[in-house]
Amino acid sequence: MLLGNLLYEGSMNLEDDIMKAQPDETTGDSQVEAFDALEGDLQQALEMAQAEAVKQAELHVRALADLDNVRRRAIREREELKKTGTANLIEAVLPALDSFRLGFTAADQHPEAAEVTRGFKMAYDQLFQALQGQGLSAIEPMGLPFDPHSHECIAQRPVPGVEEGVVVDVVRIGYRLGEKLLRPASVIIAQVV
Repeated sequence: MLLGNLLYEGSMNLEDDIMKAQPDETTGDSQVEAFDALEGDLQQALEMAQAEAVKQAELHVRALADLDNVRRRAIREREELKKTGTANLIEAVLPALDSFRLGFTAADQHPEAAEVTRGFKMAYDQLFQALQGQGLSAIEPMGLPFDPHSHECIAQRPVPGVEEGVVVDVVRIGYRLGEKLLRPASVIIAQVV
């Protein structure tokens, strides 16, 4: 208690403070016991503070790990939303692409509309290139073996000289967005004659 009082009183002379704190014949054993008790209290307080510091350091590391996990999850979810939004938009545009293609087929029968058709073909190509830039690819399997993972067989037709199961007509092209199948190609395949 005496050392604590000396320190709190703010004495300027450290040697005098130490001398006053030293037990002598007049102070007796009570001051020694007080020193021992103070030292024990300080040691206990130090150990508690060190334990609390370790605990807080562990909590800090856990909080940083949690924050890192939240960041990664947010990035992953944002990418997933972007992919889903892109896929939804492209799926909404596919019928327009089909309409363009049907229009081109019909326009081939009207040579007088060649200039207009050429303008629409340029617009179609520009739109399709923009969609390709987002990862869209067309599935046009004419002449290829039927693939149930990317083709939808809507009919079979006997075609001489063509192996069974080969695509002989593409009724509607299919599309992929990256690796994801947006729509299978609707096809007619050859059957044995």
